[in-house]
Amino acid sequence: LWDNLSGITTNKNLAHNFYWKYRDLISDREAEAFRGTYRQKALVSKSDQHRCPCHDRLPETDRPVVLFLGQVYTDSSLVFGIGEWRTPITILEKLCRWCNARDYQLVVKLHPKEKEGGNPINRNANDKLTYRKIQESEALIDLLRENRAIIDSENVFNTYELIQLASVAVTVNSQAGLEAALLGKPVVVAGDAFYGGLGFTLDAPEPHLLDHQMDAARIFRVPGTAAKFGCIFFERYCREKTPAALLSLIQESLSLTKNK
Repeated sequence: LWDNLSGITTNKNLAHNFYWKYRDLISDREAEAFRGTYRQKALVSKSDQHRCPCHDRLPETDRPVVLFLGQVYTDSSLVFGIGEWRTPITILEKLCRWCNARDYQLVVKLHPKEKEGGNPINRNANDKLTYRKIQESEALIDLLRENRAIIDSENVFNTYELIQLASVAVTVNSQAGLEAALLGKPVVVAGDAFYGGLGFTLDAPEPHLLDHQMDAARIFRVPGTAAKFGCIFFERYCREKTPAALLSLIQESLSLTKNK
């Protein structure tokens, strides 16, 4: 609504700019304090369409877990940010092959909004769109069966609990990837993420890079820059979703325009 870099504000924004502007003004101590309180803040600030209220426990497994954090299939951040991968199905196929070859348990957490949400433009229901796309791919179905993969299309598992159980998280460019990094988990980013390219994620913008980055993630330790970026993004860059905050942004924009 207010970002001046692109109309696709969910994907292209000034988060990197804010990071470079404020990184030397935020101490490591302040960043770590933010990380320590972030999860509690996140749980109460999620909008209804992003909540994962259920607390079913993931079946026990003796294999390390790779967690794929899905997004709404038609969301603009995914459509404009997935790049060379084209679709999430392509990512899942290659990711599942990697898991099968190395005996990792794949857990696919589909976006809560896909179960009950809808397209904000035409009001059509999402009706588990990504899950239906998965079912259309015979090759992917075979790979998932071989892995005994778990797909949460009903929003029965809490995202944060899945992140805690995971050894590695993978996403196109979901904000949940940043949240996983804040919780100390290695994150492989397949698309153009607003938090990518800063050293605390492993980026695989092209399919041939995924295996290498997944192998690197097995021993990757998330650096402190994740906490610093998260602190700057949530505390300095983002604004509250309130009428007063919106009015303040409008006033700032009018002031800048007048000064020009």
